[in-house]
Amino acid sequence: MAMALRRKLAPRLAISMGDPAGIGPEVILKAAAALAGRRAAPSIIVIGDLAAMRAAAARFVNVPVPREWHPGETPLRPASGALLIHLWKAPAPLMITL
Repeated sequence: MAMALRRKLAPRLAISMGDPAGIGPEVILKAAAALAGRRAAPSIIVIGDLAAMRAAAARFVNVPVPREWHPGETPLRPASGALLIHLWKAPAPLMITL
């Protein structure tokens, strides 16, 4: 009996951005940049404000590019292996259960 090979999917990491005027966007971008070269780096989905993340990204070099993302879409990964930050603006009210 042949066993089907299963392709291992990269993990997904969802992070709340926090206050758009705080340090959250900067911390997320720098952490994502540190993960970018790793083979099993997660897809990063940030719940927050796309404009604030793009503004923070504009202040740094070699950080992932923030792009809009919607539930149901597969998070993208460029051919270069760099990470993209996927932004989702959650509808209010949002309840997350663990």
